[in-house]
Amino acid sequence: MLGWMLVVAAFAAAPAPALGAHVACGDAITQDTRLDSDLLDCPGNGVEIAADGVTLDLGGHRIDGSGRGLGVVAFARSSGSVVTGGRLSGFLHAVALAGGTGKVVREIELTANHDGILVTGGAGTLIERVVAWDNDGSGVNMPFARNALVRHNVMVGNAAAVSAFGMSDSRFEHNLFASSDFHGIRFAAVTGTVVAQNRMPANGAFGIRLEDGSVGNLLSRNHVTGGSGDGISLAEDSGANRLERNHSDRNGGLGFDAPLGVEFDLLNKARRNGDPRQCVGVDCGRP
Repeated sequence: MLGWMLVVAAFAAAPAPALGAHVACGDAITQDTRLDSDLLDCPGNGVEIAADGVTLDLGGHRIDGSGRGLGVVAFARSSGSVVTGGRLSGFLHAVALAGGTGKVVREIELTANHDGILVTGGAGTLIERVVAWDNDGSGVNMPFARNALVRHNVMVGNAAAVSAFGMSDSRFEHNLFASSDFHGIRFAAVTGTVVAQNRMPANGAFGIRLEDGSVGNLLSRNHVTGGSGDGISLAEDSGANRLERNHSDRNGGLGFDAPLGVEFDLLNKARRNGDPRQCVGVDCGRP
């Protein structure tokens, strides 16, 4: 865990708005705000974004909770909101985005929460250059999100890196999802989503898992290695998913485990996995 760290160097009643840069725990903001100090030991929520198009710049500061509540919360009425530039720890969900469109989370560090980022519904969320580590849930949890883009993030040493149920038409690219207790990516009933050019070393149960009802997704050029279970696994009731040019090496189980005859598998490679078959249901290179 230390090595990876070195690599990356409750909804409460609506509070009164805070329009200036000096914000207290539990305040709501309705205009662009840059914090001028840390917010420590927040008993409930940290900061609520309560209007459209508002940027909350943490200014390099920390928002710290008591294990309950939400660090930064943006409800449906806050489309186009941006959260950036600091650290959140000690919350149920460090950043909670519910509904709305075009929300952005970038360049923040999330540690010692349950979920780092929870995206519930909504469309067009962008998550980029986020570092999430030592969270006991997921780095990113995205139930029913649509058209999300998750790129250039580092999620290391969490219980899971990415979890999603009912998500659609989203994209995950150029991320590092590593050393999770359970999984790198786990999708259930996810459709039309692209997972491309991600590195997933040393995850627990599996690197990528598509559960039942996950249909029409593309896994392309991902490198899954050194996990304790299967590298890339597809449930029997997942269908019409395309796998191309993925590498799944040195995992404890199979490199690929998929329903027989999975559609559109192309130039996938599996080597030195614990199961000597290397691949089930996917045509992949042999060692």
